[in-house]
Amino acid sequence: MFKKQLLFCVLLLFILRLEAQIDVKYNDIEVDYSITEIKYIFKNSTPLSNSTLFSFNNNDWKNLENNKLKISYSNFNIWLKIPVNSINKYGQFDYINIQNPHINFLKCWVIKNDNILKEFAITGDHISFNSRQVHTTTFVFPLRSEEYQNCDIIIAADKRFTKLDL
Repeated sequence: MFKKQLLFCVLLLFILRLEAQIDVKYNDIEVDYSITEIKYIFKNSTPLSNSTLFSFNNNDWKNLENNKLKISYSNFNIWLKIPVNSINKYGQFDYINIQNPHINFLKCWVIKNDNILKEFAITGDHISFNSRQVHTTTFVFPLRSEEYQNCDIIIAADKRFTKLDL
């Protein structure tokens, strides 16, 4: 009896295949995507590198209109471009917190006019050494928004072929 119920639950989960999502929040309040001008790119198996970042054209970036992107179990890396000024409409911030315990590779930059102002080392669960100082389910990038007016934050995440919530 228990085995049948367990099998039914597992099948139900596969049938439902809940879609992954991206939630951009400021102090636990979801931002309005229509005013934040957040953009994204899906790229197939690209390295999370400076050369890849600067290979994108403005036309490659698509507007993030809601948080229901079909990104789970795909062969894509996701790249987000977040204008600092648009998030500052909610208030200034001191760090970026990405809540996901299992991202293969994760990279973050701050750019302005195609120049890198700040670059964080690549991190993630597939890095040879533990890249998080404290065992936690989040990735944190210290970043004071008041220092980066008129800049864009670029976040690239590689979690191909698995469920991704970002």
